[in-house]
Amino acid sequence: MKVVIMAGGKGTRIASVRNNIPKPMMPVGGKPVLEHEISCLADQGYTDITLVIGHMGDIIREYFGNGRKFGVSISYFEEKEPLGTGGALFQMPDILQDDFFLLNGDIMLDIDFKRMEKYHREKGGWVTLFTHPNDHPGDSALISADSGKRITGWINKEDERTIYKNRVNAGIHVISPKLLKERNLSGRVDLDREMLKPLVAAGKMYVYDSPEYVRDMGTPERYHRVCEDYKSGKIKSRNLRLRQKAVFIDRDGTINQYRGFIKRTEDMVLLEGAAKAMSLAMEEGGILPSQVDYINAHGTGTHHNDLFETRAIKLAFGDAAKDVVINSTKSMIGHLLGAAGGVEFITCVKTIEDGFIHQTVGTRRTDEECDLNYAIGAPIEKDVTYALTNSLGFGGHNATLLLKKYDG
Repeated sequence: MKVVIMAGGKGTRIASVRNNIPKPMMPVGGKPVLEHEISCLADQGYTDITLVIGHMGDIIREYFGNGRKFGVSISYFEEKEPLGTGGALFQMPDILQDDFFLLNGDIMLDIDFKRMEKYHREKGGWVTLFTHPNDHPGDSALISADSGKRITGWINKEDERTIYKNRVNAGIHVISPKLLKERNLSGRVDLDREMLKPLVAAGKMYVYDSPEYVRDMGTPERYHRVCEDYKSGKIKSRNLRLRQKAVFIDRDGTINQYRGFIKRTEDMVLLEGAAKAMSLAMEEGGILPSQVDYINAHGTGTHHNDLFETRAIKLAFGDAAKDVVINSTKSMIGHLLGAAGGVEFITCVKTIEDGFIHQTVGTRRTDEECDLNYAIGAPIEKDVTYALTNSLGFGGHNATLLLKKYDG
């Protein structure tokens, strides 16, 4: 599949860090962020790449050349005048004859592109968006979808918002040339507002929810966070080609006092020992509180309900969990369960009156699904151990629970 990478932005908000190079050339771990993108693509066989360049484009062209030393073939489309985030696509019809990936050139990522391409072809839409929750939904476009993942709503950052799900466009798209023929625009084009949002009503666009690492580097703070994540190995570990780690935490009556339907986050009170159990669960899984990126909130899936899940983590771990991001769609867990690499470790918390119990989980097994019993391995021999709640129903997986009780 052809890949087009938009690498012509000025990056004005991050200029205070480096103002003598284009934003896609910002270094992470000693390499430009754009090189990280290209390496991830090349490793999965995506070698036909076109870079759309503009601002300081000569620096990008000089560094990457024809792409041969990076294992790819690179061509260039140079904007003589700014064409916005989508205008260049309408000026290269000869090379966009089939469905293609469109990536922002200033995001740090490590994802399973093959998996996303397969999903796009199965859905058969004109556009598939890589979507996820992020830690700055206030300045991001929010996407809503029906149970079949068809996009039903698009709220731009300037639009009024009330209750919403934290699901944003991450800057990775698969696009059919049918969209370009349908819109047939010219000059400066806003990809989101003039191409994608108008497509919502047609019902030809889908979300691809994924927990994999994709992060915008639009501000100095976000850039430094990416650099830290790269050093820790977090970025690469989240690719769904690899086995994943997950922590499941049951809430009402399990880690916090059950008080019926509560409406205020301050009414949530953790049970004695719950914080210790959560800490040990993460320790066994090799997950630091500061590495918790997603909370999967159950129930209504509203922003209001998400706040309680966030408070539970923050009550237990304080500032170490300050960057937790909310995800209220169960499909994230479906992604983990169906990941090509399976699940390396799942540890879950459930307190009961006479102590703690430990459960392992197994799913029905097919060629494309992981066997969680095999992935988890032997029960953990600890004085305080952990458990999943009653059942798993994510992504069509029916769980079998194996219990082992420990003294309190």
